[in-house]
Amino acid sequence: MIINLSLKSKREAISLWLSLLSRFHKLTDKEMEVTVEIILTYYEYLEKYKSREAACKLYLEKDSRVAIRKTLGNMTQQVLNNYITILKKKKVLEEGFAINKALLPEPDGNKVSLTINLLYEQ
Repeated sequence: MIINLSLKSKREAISLWLSLLSRFHKLTDKEMEVTVEIILTYYEYLEKYKSREAACKLYLEKDSRVAIRKTLGNMTQQVLNNYITILKKKKVLEEGFAINKALLPEPDGNKVSLTINLLYEQ
């Protein structure tokens, strides 16, 4: 079965993606909100530099953290840093600030696909 959902934005698509995977990552709502903004920022840098390695090195630099904080309702620097530490502990962010590939949707143009195979014993 294939279900196509029309969403308003990439932000909404990533948010739904993380919600669908919530059984696997155990993030709180606020941690998911922060993760969505981090993923969006990562995609901006990936598009700009065309390299996962370069994007991972740069997407959480000072200027982008300020923008993320502003988008999240003028969150303080310390609070964002605390969330980043939590996301590292929960393996959302890996060494070198790479985003865990299992939680990172790979957009194909203006869509993101998720395939779930449910296996059971007979």
